[in-house]
Amino acid sequence: MSREAIARVRHDLGKYVVFEVSWLGDSLDATALQAALQSDLLATHRSAAGVRSAPELWLALRQELGEAAFDAEAEAIDRAMHELAGLLPVLADDAPPVEALVRLSSLAEQIRRSCYAWWERTRGS
Repeated sequence: MSREAIARVRHDLGKYVVFEVSWLGDSLDATALQAALQSDLLATHRSAAGVRSAPELWLALRQELGEAAFDAEAEAIDRAMHELAGLLPVLADDAPPVEALVRLSSLAEQIRRSCYAWWERTRGS
């Protein structure tokens, strides 16, 4: 299992998939939540090579994982990412349903927790 690849998953995906949303606190301001989610989920990773959305980044990171790609945490990320990808188009709406924004935020948090739990479990091995 590649600890380095799992560390990249934790850092590149787990940290940045909720980066802006984490600054909102308990606010349910739909406009602020939408803007934070657009940044976190549609521009999760920025580099000289370009910008990647959360699903694009996960796909690239997953390819680096080798055998670790079959871990239970990777499968949990897959499930959450699948649902999240299906909801991403609402972020382009002028006034997306608040329920969809809250669900996207919840899925991003699930992904963050899975990334960190996976890293914690494997960092001592």
